[in-house]
Amino acid sequence: MDKIKSLKTTVAKSYFWVGIAHLIQKSAIVISGIILARILNPNDFGLIAIATTIIAFVGILGNLGIKDALIFQREKIKIAADTVFYINVILGLLYTSLTFFLAPYLADFFKSPESKLVIQVLSFQFILHYLGLTSLALLQKKFKFFWISVTTVVSSISSILITVVLALNNFHVWSLVIGNLSGVLINTILFFILSPWKPSQTFDKKVFSQIFNYGKHLIKSDIFLTAIDQGDKFVLGRMKGSVDLGYYTLSYNLANLPALSISAVVQQVSFPAFSKIRNDIKVLRSAYYKNIQFIALLAIPISVGMIILAPEITKYVFGEKWLPMIPALQIISVYGCLRSITWVVHDVIKAVGKTKLFSRIILFQLLLMAIIIYPLTKSYGMQGTALALTLPVIVQFFISLYYGSKIIEEGIKKSLMLLIRISFPSIIMGISLTVLKYNMTISSIYILLVIIVVSIFIYFGCAVLFDKSILLESIDIFKKITSRKNDQPKQV
Repeated sequence: MDKIKSLKTTVAKSYFWVGIAHLIQKSAIVISGIILARILNPNDFGLIAIATTIIAFVGILGNLGIKDALIFQREKIKIAADTVFYINVILGLLYTSLTFFLAPYLADFFKSPESKLVIQVLSFQFILHYLGLTSLALLQKKFKFFWISVTTVVSSISSILITVVLALNNFHVWSLVIGNLSGVLINTILFFILSPWKPSQTFDKKVFSQIFNYGKHLIKSDIFLTAIDQGDKFVLGRMKGSVDLGYYTLSYNLANLPALSISAVVQQVSFPAFSKIRNDIKVLRSAYYKNIQFIALLAIPISVGMIILAPEITKYVFGEKWLPMIPALQIISVYGCLRSITWVVHDVIKAVGKTKLFSRIILFQLLLMAIIIYPLTKSYGMQGTALALTLPVIVQFFISLYYGSKIIEEGIKKSLMLLIRISFPSIIMGISLTVLKYNMTISSIYILLVIIVVSIFIYFGCAVLFDKSILLESIDIFKKITSRKNDQPKQV
């Protein structure tokens, strides 16, 4: 019981630090995004989207599920870390070289010759990223999320400042490229400094075999997830060009930013936590429901608000030149909400070792998307691409809930009833927001902010009214966070 209490306190603190880091990071990203959207043009965003899409596709094999496998590992951690490090170094060099030399052909495929050099320079992201991946995994495994959060904030703000300064000095798309690489470099350096682990000349074939056996199904799911995350941009960029891709990319990032930021906070902590308690079904079940509840309480109202206020947010925050992205933004908001909730379910599936099942679920989603994306994009442009992304995740959502419920030895009905109950405050908020919107003339960003603040108060008031345990659990979490405990990283 003491171990469970200690784990709950550690997890609560981890959520707090990761949450603070994400709040700072995403706030800075939103502010810089607004500035960059007014300085740069859709074509600049389109070029960087082409390059990052290619980077993502080429790098799908780079992780090999190794980071999660290292977190999952319970024996010979130091030897496993050394082994993983050298694999990552080799893969980083391999994928940088591959992307660099394929860049001319990839640029021709997208009918965008100017993207060739952008792709080549961004390919060095592989080397920089994989050098720090082992340190990150070990910090996550030991729940040292304070240090991860510090690193995230410092690297993100540094990257944003570099990008904005360069954009103001007419570096155009290169401001995005240099800013991106700077952030990855700073991230890797800080992870390496803060992690007590340092590589030694050790490579254990037996340990590698154990890690690979766990990660071999994760690599398939990584491939499928990358195809889903980047395939929409790949198809749209090929069929409609960089300008439409620029609109779509900004709408995708904006629609996913709030909901997925929340789930990203939870996911960083939840997988290591689920892995620790995977043999205790009762505790795992409780953690499963609490994590779903936490994400849904925030993701659902954010997505509802984004759908209703998409025209006003686009016009007054980003400017009228971005108005064509509104329908895609509204559709992708549904995708972001459902995806964020299913991440918790997927973490439970991976934590109990059912990586093969996880890869099959993602493959099913990918196949559905592959069937409908071409005809929808051809007929409806970026809105069709958004639909092709969103419709399969709706189906996958129910499939994931079914298997997640089965793992914790419960029926899917309980999960669905929990989500329905949690949705009531969002429905009331949505109705109130719609009434406010059509009875007030939103003529400036200040009026828009007032309406958003009023909607937030309405939502949280209804949420507490519907379920007072939310307030009590929030107080309990606050007590755990403020309890004294040494957060210094210990030797691996």
